[in-house]
Amino acid sequence: MSKLTPEFMKQWLTARGWKIRTSVYRRFHDQVARVAKGNVIILHGYRGHVREPHFKNIANAFDDEFFNVVTCDLPNFGKSIPEDMSYYGQVPSFNDLVEVAKALTYAILTSKAKNRVPTFLVGYSVGALTILRFLQRYISVQRYIAGVVFISLPLRVEKNADPKLLRYKKIIEPLLGFIAGTNPHMRVAAYEPDEFSSGDREHFKGDMEIITAKEIFYAANHARTRTDRIHIPTLFVHGADDQTTAPLSEMELAFESISTAPDKKTKIIYPGVGHLVLQQHRYAIADIVAWVNARVAEIPVTKVDREDFDQGLVAQSGRELRAIIASACGQLGKLFISLLREGLARIYRRLRRKP
Repeated sequence: MSKLTPEFMKQWLTARGWKIRTSVYRRFHDQVARVAKGNVIILHGYRGHVREPHFKNIANAFDDEFFNVVTCDLPNFGKSIPEDMSYYGQVPSFNDLVEVAKALTYAILTSKAKNRVPTFLVGYSVGALTILRFLQRYISVQRYIAGVVFISLPLRVEKNADPKLLRYKKIIEPLLGFIAGTNPHMRVAAYEPDEFSSGDREHFKGDMEIITAKEIFYAANHARTRTDRIHIPTLFVHGADDQTTAPLSEMELAFESISTAPDKKTKIIYPGVGHLVLQQHRYAIADIVAWVNARVAEIPVTKVDREDFDQGLVAQSGRELRAIIASACGQLGKLFISLLREGLARIYRRLRRKP
């Protein structure tokens, strides 16, 4: 894999002193004989990294269909090593994950390519939650995105905590921020071994700490109450027996509440499948690629306004305010011209009446 280090990404990383392992999978197709169909940005889940077999499988599937695949190890996971190793495998700030999604998306949308092609966002578990919060916060960015795929989206995560802590849920939840601030490394959830990750050296197998639990908990709560901000083509992929994320009813509610037109949103629910959809269902990856393939012709606006990425909701509000001011100025201008004409006409008529 070759490193992707566009100027925007380099500035972003330097400003925070991080080393984010960012990669273009194989190579850009518009740099070889055949032109790419589109760009796909994929974000992995909690504990994971981009070299896991299921991640390589979905990247290969998109690459075989001539999509440029771009991804990264999220901060503090895989090869994105933190300066303070006590936070390896933890999420001290969910906003940092959102900013990584923003940086990757901006880098791809503004990259110099031979042809402009649609860009899709694909997220798995916490990666899906990251993309959802990114699009909710930077609503105007959706103008440049052809579609988004949420795989095993975690909308309720509190039941993953230690059963002993869940007994005091009503007491802990209001004090979660305070507890995480005073004792950020308090352990709240242990790693549960599975056949897909137990032999993976890079897969984080330590305990989830309360700082991470707090950040993901708050992010999921905010995401649930703002689903109506999503209005682009959307695919929800979920396992009917998922015991890690929210109950299936929460996913159904999110699907119904997004503002996307009914004919542009789809949900795929696999019976008998848990949280590890990509690993457990043989056709999940093919279904996702097929959905994206069906939308490559729906290319949205491609000229990127940096302000959409710099300020998010503020930028949208500012643009709307400027539009209102411009419209008001236009109306005032028309009124002024009308009054001026009427006044001149009156003066002209008076001058004609004088002997």
